[in-house]
Amino acid sequence: MTSNYIAPGQQRYSRACMVCSIIMLQSRFKTEGCPNCPFLDLKGSTDNIEACTSGVFEGVTVIADPKVSWIAKWQRLDEYVAGVYAMKVSGSLPEELKSQLIEEGHPLYPRDANPSGSADHYEDLDDEPAYVRTTAKQPLSRAERRAAERVGNRGARKT
Repeated sequence: MTSNYIAPGQQRYSRACMVCSIIMLQSRFKTEGCPNCPFLDLKGSTDNIEACTSGVFEGVTVIADPKVSWIAKWQRLDEYVAGVYAMKVSGSLPEELKSQLIEEGHPLYPRDANPSGSADHYEDLDDEPAYVRTTAKQPLSRAERRAAERVGNRGARKT
């Protein structure tokens, strides 16, 4: 695996994948494509990079070992490669691409900063949100629910 280091002067050229939220330089997406989403065909395609990645993202986390990281499990990144990931990615995939990915069975988790928190912008042709359909098969464990609740409460502890 090549290094995912981004020099301070190059950070303005960084982009996040709208499917998996990995952060890389735009030039790296062009030369290598997305390591988690080869089905997006980003390698060598400036148009696909513009459509499937975003330069607007919030929160950065480094996942060194996705298989054991609780953050990777919570963000549903545990099946992806180690790297730098955004917590929220603004933007949305083109509708025809969303439909195609859902038909092919690729899970789409909402990674954008949708203020309502709903997943209705990821609906497929049957009007069933893809997020609900894919996560219904893999419910959160008790520990994951507790961790999500703690983060939702901004880490506040009762005394």
